[in-house]
Parts: sequence; structure tokens; C-alpha cells
Amino acid sequence: MTAAGRRPGTEVLLFEPDCVNRHAARMLGLPPTEGPVHGERLRLADDVPLAVLSNWLPPRFAGLTAEALAGQSLYRLMAAYNGRPAVAKQRITVKAATPGQARLLRIAGHTPLISMQRTAFDSSGAVVEFSDHVYRAEHYSIDVTVFAR
Repeated sequence: MTAAGRRPGTEVLLFEPDCVNRHAARMLGLPPTEGPVHGERLRLADDVPLAVLSNWLPPRFAGLTAEALAGQSLYRLMAAYNGRPAVAKQRITVKAATPGQARLLRIAGHTPLISMQRTAFDSSGAVVEFSDHVYRAEHYSIDVTVFAR
């Protein structure tokens, strides 16, 4: 965003160092009783809300703080734990904004949002992140490069 001349911002909406979420635990390869680190953030550009980001990380990232998430890139923070993602599997869809998402993003209810679910792996192949993000479609485009085999 900075390169595009916009002022980025982050508001941490929720931070749980030991979250109970069976689906996220399964996606991270954790036992259902082991709680991942969960953070939910509102991303802004020039004070305009653009996205709601929900991330779940394995317990090895339990030292992260809400303050750190508010001021730095998540992936930069993960690198400090030797857990920077190297590759990810991502699903991109469209979904209608929930009332809570519409309120946070300052849009009408049921407005179409770009939805992305991602599972990221470090260079050793270990799962280091599961995320579920929604983006205001009018502020984003998706570029894809396809390699023929």
C-alpha cells in the first residue's frame, strides 16, 4: 500500500493466544484439544476499511501479541519464529457480507466480498497458518499466473 501512495493501517479486533476452534486446529494438523493462536484484524488504507483478516497459527507462535500484530506484517512476525510461509494453498470465492463484516467494512449488508481461505506451509512443509479473509471487492483485483506443464 505504501508503494501505491496509501497509508496502511491495522486494527486488532481480537487476539486469542489459545483459541478453541476445531476446524482451524484440523487445518493446522493439531489435535482438536490443542488451541491455535487466533488473531482477527481490520486492514485499512487511508482510514478506509478494506479487509477483515482471521488467522490461526500453531501454538509455537504463542509469543505473538496484539500490539505486535497492530504494528507489523504478520509474515514478518512469523519469520522471527522461523515460521515464514514458503508456499500456500488458497481458495478464492465470493460471498455476501455478514452483518458484522458489513459494519466493520462500512458497506451495505449482503454486499459481495472476495473471500480467501489459505493454508500456508514453511520451507520444511509444516503448516504455519490457516486464514479466512474477506476483502471489499471494489478495492481489489486478482492476478493469476498459470504455468503449463
